[in-house]
Amino acid sequence: MKICNALLCGFALMFSACSSNSDVADNERKDIMLDGSEIAIVDTQISSAFDMLRYFDSNSKEGNFMVSPLSIQFSLGMLANGAQGKTLDEITAALGSHSLDELNDLNKRLLSELPKADKKTTIRSANSVWLNKGLNVHPEYSRSVADFYRAEAATVDLSTEETMKRINDWCSSKTEGMIPTVIKEPYTDNTAFVMLNALYFKGEWQKPFKTENTVNKEFTNSDGTVSNVATMCKKENMYYFKGEKFELARMTYGNGAYAMTLLLPSEDSSLSEALQTLTPYAWSTWKRGREIRDCNLKMPKFSIATHFELDDYFKSIGIKEVYDSAKADLSVMSDKAVYLSKSDQFTRIEVDEKGTVATAVTKHEGEYTDVIHQPVEFHVNRTFAFIIEETSTGAVLFTGRVNKL
Repeated sequence: MKICNALLCGFALMFSACSSNSDVADNERKDIMLDGSEIAIVDTQISSAFDMLRYFDSNSKEGNFMVSPLSIQFSLGMLANGAQGKTLDEITAALGSHSLDELNDLNKRLLSELPKADKKTTIRSANSVWLNKGLNVHPEYSRSVADFYRAEAATVDLSTEETMKRINDWCSSKTEGMIPTVIKEPYTDNTAFVMLNALYFKGEWQKPFKTENTVNKEFTNSDGTVSNVATMCKKENMYYFKGEKFELARMTYGNGAYAMTLLLPSEDSSLSEALQTLTPYAWSTWKRGREIRDCNLKMPKFSIATHFELDDYFKSIGIKEVYDSAKADLSVMSDKAVYLSKSDQFTRIEVDEKGTVATAVTKHEGEYTDVIHQPVEFHVNRTFAFIIEETSTGAVLFTGRVNKL
């Protein structure tokens, strides 16, 4: 399902009254302008982000979780460069692209331009491919992942403790220590490759919460129990929308290039019911119909660490053949027959008065074979969802739910 192009327009840049003109000039927002094919891919990515949120909302036993659609997009892009035939078609179709070239060009642009959008927001993405000794990788594949994904490639013995430590150290380094371990024991000799994307985000609220205003308030968990949690409070003009099943409020980071949208179900709806109505059409409707409102915002501080296996999710969106040892065609990567045996994602987020730090590592393993209104009370005192995006494109970096605190 495609989202109208209005979704991709740049949003108004808002600075607090205490920002000086020099601050504004020094951190001018840099919108990322997309063409037709790039818009189509990002439209699919946004739609997939909501589908992914609903999928894990229905299938996860974790009370709280976060996933990174953008990390998946980058990692599957690297995998697609090693594929051809139906294996390639399934991956590119799931990512909303008609051609590998279009997908590579967009991902290369995002990797280059996302870090430049806001000087006060740190965003980094790193890619690497770890090849088991004896796997001869085609030079064409090495050039593609190096050029489009800046991927580091290393030929190693995946069965050793030393290599396990190197891979874990790489993940720890790229996530500022937030995700220090993605492998708990060395691989077997049958493992052909390990492919990694690490995504790191650190943003300061455009208008921070004052720590002295943080107080304990009740939070109703999904099971009906009530917790007393540290709740941040502030008044701020922000984009707001009230739908039939949920309310949305957006907080911006830095110069407004990145934002977190909070989705709070109405009091007579569950979060799952609200998420069922969070369609691309509803998302575009909120972006067209939203208003800048004076909000009395109360939201809990929270942190989440999650690990998900992605195989069943990928198969549910049509990526199947690459998992079939008899049919997978990754022959662009190597002249040896290999297939995708396992995919995982590790995520972590911390939200406090100053801002947000969020990170993800996606791992693939392969084996051989402005209107005046009354103030809005937006009290996040029950289960909610969140979405962190780059606002000029709408690309979703992270999304998740909080069911229990």
